[in-house]
Parts: sequence; structure tokens; C-alpha cells
Amino acid sequence: MSAVKQSYAVITIDGREYEIAMTLSVIDQLQDQYGSLQAALTATQKADGFVEVMRCMINDNIDYHNEVHPDDPWKPVSKAALSRKITARNFHIMQAALFEAFDLSLPAADQTQGNR
Repeated sequence: MSAVKQSYAVITIDGREYEIAMTLSVIDQLQDQYGSLQAALTATQKADGFVEVMRCMINDNIDYHNEVHPDDPWKPVSKAALSRKITARNFHIMQAALFEAFDLSLPAADQTQGNR
């Protein structure tokens, strides 16, 4: 049996690091909300969609943290609060992390070769 290894992009908001990734939980939420993963990616081209996709990934990490550390619960991030944290100065950093999270969640080319 192979070990499961998840890769994450890391962002920092107000001094707290969040590991964001396209987990199955995030994919399920985005598909429910947007209909498809492609539609969710397209939605990130506008500020509202960008914040919503980022919030979904951050809150997924918060949920995981709270499961592993029940003695140190983190509050979910609201869309309004996250919108106030993303500025013209840090937008490119947040955008790069979002796309890194998408990219890291895709299988590498050598992982898909045997699946034809």
C-alpha cells in the first residue's frame, strides 16, 4: 500500500498559516456551488469568485485543524472578513497560492502514464 501524501500551498493571514489544497471536500463544495471545477476556476477571474474559492480552501484547512486539535479550535473565515484581508498589495501572492494549490492537487505526468 502506498503512503498518501498531500501537497499544500501555504498562505499567511494575520500571522496564521493556512495550508490550502484541492481536497475532495473542497472539490465537492465547489462543484455543489458552481456546478463544476472548471466553473469554479472561471469564477476566480472576478473578485467575488476568487474570495469564495479561497475561503472554501481556507475553511477546509480550519476544519481539518479543528479535527486534529480540538483543544485549539480556529474560527471559520467569513467571506466578508477574507475580502478585507485581500488587498491590491497582496492579491498576487494570494492568487499564486490559489493556483499553486490547484496545481499541486493534480497528478504529475508520471502518475498518469500507466492509467491509459
